[in-house]
Amino acid sequence: MSCDQADESLTRQDTLGKPARCFTRWKTSVAAVCAVLMVACAVAALATPAQAGESYAMTAGEGRTYGWHCEQTVFQQTLGDRIEHRTIIDWDLDLLCREVLPDRIRLSLTVLRVQASHQSPGTRSRIDTGADREPDPGKDPVLGHLAVFHHATIGLELDPATGRVLAASGGERLVAAALAHLRAKLQGEPSAILAERTRAAYADPALARMWTRILERPPAGAGSATAALTESWELDGGVVRGAVDRRWSGAAYTLALPAGVRSLPVTISSDPALPVTGSIESVTGDGVVRPLTGGWPGGMSQSLGFRLVLDASTQPVTQEHRLTVDFAPRPLR
Repeated sequence: MSCDQADESLTRQDTLGKPARCFTRWKTSVAAVCAVLMVACAVAALATPAQAGESYAMTAGEGRTYGWHCEQTVFQQTLGDRIEHRTIIDWDLDLLCREVLPDRIRLSLTVLRVQASHQSPGTRSRIDTGADREPDPGKDPVLGHLAVFHHATIGLELDPATGRVLAASGGERLVAAALAHLRAKLQGEPSAILAERTRAAYADPALARMWTRILERPPAGAGSATAALTESWELDGGVVRGAVDRRWSGAAYTLALPAGVRSLPVTISSDPALPVTGSIESVTGDGVVRPLTGGWPGGMSQSLGFRLVLDASTQPVTQEHRLTVDFAPRPLR
């Protein structure tokens, strides 16, 4: 998910005049669509697949560290030009088991460090929240908003049998920090649409959905490679409407549009003065869930590709998206 492009483009929407807003909303789509799809859709990895039916088994007071690698490349075609945007974000995370109950496990997740880089025509940015001599990462014009996650903690209530996150907490602190960062950057209040999307992205329900996609176990009905299971997976987030098919084969799966469906509708902006709508086409993805390690997450890998076609005023835009995610344990602390 390219959070940096959402922050940069929507900030320009606030600070530039009307002619710039159409272009920046195209850029916003990079983040808005990926927020819905990136964590939700998945990937092939050279790893031993997990066994369906495995349940989490943790002990209160124990913890593990994890790495979460996110990479996004976007090729944008407009007015005859082909532009490439590339963003890489690496998260160091601490996962602590706080309490084990009969029907759930209460976890605390703390961000220990964020390292990120972004490259596009005329722009090169890099931040590292854990580097002693690094310039203030919060002041980076493109990636600075990621600094609000440094040492942030959220609570997760995990269903041990399915890996679904039943509830999340701490989102209100992330929302407050993100909005404060925007106010400092803009030297004023952010636009209503930016404030609304910031609240939606970091709210507790959004955090629960995101971490469900990372921690969920293969469904019990997935069976073996010879007994595939297909689920209809509804996309949400207020940007993309519709569902994709996720076809499980053991602990591996593929993603595609349902048979007979060529595209899903997208609405980036419903402002009558500057509407930005379009569609997602050619969705391809696959993934794998790795075995538990001592009752703790063994990790997962995922990748996704799709074409985003936008119609904004008189300037159509086509974007080719390539996304990869890997979540894996680090050495025991």
